[in-house]
Amino acid sequence: MKEIEVKVLNIDVKAIERKLRSFGVKKIKSNELMKEMIFDYPDYRIKKGENLLRLRKIGHDNILTFKHSVEKQKFRVAEEYELKVDDGEKMKSIFFGLGLILTKTREKKRTTYKFGNVFFEIDRYPQIPTYLELEGPKVEINNWIKRLEIDPKRVTNMNVSEVIRFYGIEEDGLVFKH
Repeated sequence: MKEIEVKVLNIDVKAIERKLRSFGVKKIKSNELMKEMIFDYPDYRIKKGENLLRLRKIGHDNILTFKHSVEKQKFRVAEEYELKVDDGEKMKSIFFGLGLILTKTREKKRTTYKFGNVFFEIDRYPQIPTYLELEGPKVEINNWIKRLEIDPKRVTNMNVSEVIRFYGIEEDGLVFKH
């Protein structure tokens, strides 16, 4: 599947949610905790190839994701492959057996809205300002940026790691205090 997205940094969550509701955008998930583990080879060839291998725990589900970046101009475009894995610990053991290492762990809380083909994901990580991710067709994302009256200068094609580094935070070990 092709993933097309942008992020809007440092949002006013209440204002964005109010605008989304005023346009009839439906909330489909609220404050969902996601635990992410990023894997690579010791020489970081996955990252160097602008790829990502992630195992994410959401509730009782384990989601394995491989992303391959194909474009990074105004939008971040990636080929994305995801599947549900029955046993996350066994998947980690397979990765380790293949010579992969765990390069970072982090947590985020996500609230998701959807309208047509566009997802609006409000992502909160510890220690960095909350941001909005818009995912969908390019034309529709552009239309929503205008409808939501978002300053185009606040829109970025950075990935999560780049956003975290932008704020000067170490990207490994970002977890909420439970």
